[in-house]
Parts: sequence; structure tokens; C-alpha cells
Amino acid sequence: MDNKLYNKSQEALKILYGSIIELLNEHPNGLSNNDITTYLGLESDQDGAQKNYLAYSLLGNLMSQNIVEKFKIERSSFYKLKM
Repeated sequence: MDNKLYNKSQEALKILYGSIIELLNEHPNGLSNNDITTYLGLESDQDGAQKNYLAYSLLGNLMSQNIVEKFKIERSSFYKLKM
């Protein structure tokens, strides 16, 4: 494995996680995955159910680290910083 490329990708992930955390900090009532994707310009051109999966995946990792929590309003999911 090329450590330089690995380290580069890990730095990019830190920046993305930091951007999501900062955005959620500015919106304490929570945002949807779509909102986060739009605010941060992470939209994908993928057709079908996997559209905008990057932000969803990053949010999942942040939830695993107990930084972000998911909640529902009716049938919609939202994310906010865990207090």
C-alpha cells in the first residue's frame, strides 16, 4: 500500500468529517442527508437508490463514533450533533 496516498485520503476524510460537524453545529435542530449533501456540494450523478451516498456513509461513521445522532420526523431522517 502506498502510505502517501493512504495518508492523503485520511486527511481528506478528516476535512469532510469536520465540514459535516461544523455544518451540524450551525444547525442544532438537525439536517437531512439531502440538506447536508446540498450545503457541502457532495451531490452525485448516480441514478437510483444509491444517490448521494457519500454524505450518508460519512454520517454513518460519525454516528458510530457517537458524534452524530439520527432521528426521524414522520418518515424523514435527520441528523444532529450528539449532545
